[in-house]
Amino acid sequence: MQAVQTGRSALFTNFFFTNTVGGLTNGSNVAFITFPDGNLSLPRNLGPDIDLYVSTDPALTNLNAIAITNAFKSLNRGGTEAVVFTNAPVGPDKIFYIGVKSEDQQAADFGIVGFSSNEPFADIVHIFEDFGKVTN
Repeated sequence: MQAVQTGRSALFTNFFFTNTVGGLTNGSNVAFITFPDGNLSLPRNLGPDIDLYVSTDPALTNLNAIAITNAFKSLNRGGTEAVVFTNAPVGPDKIFYIGVKSEDQQAADFGIVGFSSNEPFADIVHIFEDFGKVTN
């Protein structure tokens, strides 16, 4: 994905789907994480600086000031941001709206992942460690 100063948006529905991998299902533990993929123009820093906004208010995608103010945010320097919920509701109408804004005066390239589980994320790491799929 690319972010310009005006930002990008997406949505994520926290609902159980039958095509899960490894027996994990959507649940109350939800995380959205961005990661840098480089600058799209001359870098002014070591990498892009983006911010992550997550809300259940669809007005976030229209840059509504109240929705932005009330959104859950990750505003760190750099391109790695995370918003994590441990009590998210589950259902076909439980939609998270996601916005990513470039804080650089130039565009940024980034990746984003959103996932949900009925297991606490710390427990999932231990499950994958048991199968040898987590490396340090």
